[in-house]
Amino acid sequence: MAPGRAQDAVNPRFRARAFSPTTERTIYPLRQLGEGVFAVLGDSGQGVEGRPNAGFVVTKAGVVAVGGLASPAQARAVLRTIRTVTRAPVRWLVLYAHHPDMQFGAIEFRRAGARVIAHPDTRVLAGEAGPEAMLAGWLPVVGVREMLGFAYANVPDRPVTGIDTLELGGRRLVLWHPGPAHSAGDLMLWVPDAGVLFAGDVVVEDGLTMVVDGESRALLRALDAIDSIAPRVLVPGHGRLPEAPSALVATTRAYVTGLRAEVRAAMEAGQPMHRWMRGLPPADDDHPVSVNSRRRRNAARVWVEVEKEMLLGRTGHRRTGGRADGRTVAWEGRRWAGAAQIFSAAGRPRDPGAWRPRRSLGPLGRPSARPPAPPVGLLSTDSLAAWIARGRPHRLLDVRGDVFTYLEGHLPGAAYLNVETARMVDGGMPVELLDAATYRTLWARLGVRLDQPVVIHGAGETKNIDATFIAWLLAGFGHPQVYLLDGGFSAWKLEQREIARAYPRFPRAPGWAARPFAPRMARLADVRRAMQDGRTLLVDARPPEQYRGEAGAQMRRGHIPGAISHYWQDDLETRGFGRVFKPLDALRASYEAQGITPDRPIIVYCNSATEASHNWVVLAALLGYPDVRVYVPSWTEWASVAELPVATGER
Repeated sequence: MAPGRAQDAVNPRFRARAFSPTTERTIYPLRQLGEGVFAVLGDSGQGVEGRPNAGFVVTKAGVVAVGGLASPAQARAVLRTIRTVTRAPVRWLVLYAHHPDMQFGAIEFRRAGARVIAHPDTRVLAGEAGPEAMLAGWLPVVGVREMLGFAYANVPDRPVTGIDTLELGGRRLVLWHPGPAHSAGDLMLWVPDAGVLFAGDVVVEDGLTMVVDGESRALLRALDAIDSIAPRVLVPGHGRLPEAPSALVATTRAYVTGLRAEVRAAMEAGQPMHRWMRGLPPADDDHPVSVNSRRRRNAARVWVEVEKEMLLGRTGHRRTGGRADGRTVAWEGRRWAGAAQIFSAAGRPRDPGAWRPRRSLGPLGRPSARPPAPPVGLLSTDSLAAWIARGRPHRLLDVRGDVFTYLEGHLPGAAYLNVETARMVDGGMPVELLDAATYRTLWARLGVRLDQPVVIHGAGETKNIDATFIAWLLAGFGHPQVYLLDGGFSAWKLEQREIARAYPRFPRAPGWAARPFAPRMARLADVRRAMQDGRTLLVDARPPEQYRGEAGAQMRRGHIPGAISHYWQDDLETRGFGRVFKPLDALRASYEAQGITPDRPIIVYCNSATEASHNWVVLAALLGYPDVRVYVPSWTEWASVAELPVATGER
């Protein structure tokens, strides 16, 4: 008997329409996209009516699958297909969305031992009448036999509401919620080392993404974000893989922007919605996701969306320079729901409120008499966005090196501070600190309050040192709540978060008049003593070629004899869409491997104290080393004193 005949004979109403029947021997076609990265190919040439694409990534510690497919039978076929490549266990299943065709097979992955990664917002239009109604509506689509053994299994074990990083078996995978583009629960999987993006139904074969459960503006932002990472391979939710990912993105963008323009023009001409939609091809009741059906459903959704924008005076999305401009409306508050559940690659919460620097220890492991360093924490972009959405009071400082980058666009509420404002010449020596009174005036004019958190960010790609330098200065005044935005402006921008151009207005901050200034600082005499005492470690934070004496702008090249080279950028890693701090265990291990341990006094130096401030933040603030100081003005001074010794080479 042909597959599907049994259930048809029992009840002819349950005849599969959209998908070919699945047997217990079905193996799906595969395409290898990169080392250990595979696409499980769905039906092509059918728009979104055919079986969706799925995929998987093989690591040394197991498999990460993406796409739950439309039924338990289809999921079992995917698992068999995975077994043609590897016998490794499937550790995780990433769900693109919570529509039936993307999650009704999840139960089989759970039975195989996998845990589910998904956005926690499971609401979709198809499920408005409840889960039983959604299941009943799906049975005629796939047939009863396909659904044998079904149970809902889409509640995530690991919820993702922004950008998260999964590290498994030496591979780093980025889990990415692009906003409510196709649905509120959209999720994509980015494989950076292979340049492969599993995009789900944010992008489909024919460019007619459904926005009936999402928003056209969020979809346009998601398309801009896809362009910004320039994937080598793009796996759409349905249909053939495009030869040129950017072309499919452009086709989708043209469709969405064209639809928005048509709707706006009709509204401005005074047409009512029902009259304008008469000009669209009729929907196909038997094929709710056919081309014509999608066009009409999208039109109705976008009409309501644009109407709301016009009533509120919003300008919507405008593409400039590869991103949404500063007038693009921010994602709604639900974008940040569950943000505290975003975890780092090491499994620790990224929210700084969830960790504290460990207690300072003396040479024998006993508590040190020296008080711990004032807290400088890391704040994720998700956490900062949640603060902004909730209206939590804070002061945000943008310390990027060029004021014109700030004028072009900055984080909402950010005040600008160039790091060179915070130091100047003294006695002919450049890059010296200012006096305490000047700093107090500076903090007050920037609106930095002692009773509110201050969040500092630089450019993010390679320039974290301006932010850590300002954090070091504020810690010297004992500010109790100093945070560095992990990933900086670059991560915020690439995550397509809100960018502003308005200058914030705020009064001068009180409380600085008599604030003492005691930065953890070393001077030339301290460094000379350190070279003699046999206990104090000197750590050079500059690039290795400057340490070796092969480069540098100062009067002499090389390093202080006996200093250990630990380049500040080695404390960072590329995770998701930005350069962020490595997990604390990895940071601690990298320093201790060089003999830089908490039982020794440490003086960190660089060219001008900015790079050294980065290592100070890691050692003193994040790892809790009890005695770490920054040499000011560092190699700029040392190299200018002719009688001081200089070493070159690796040691």
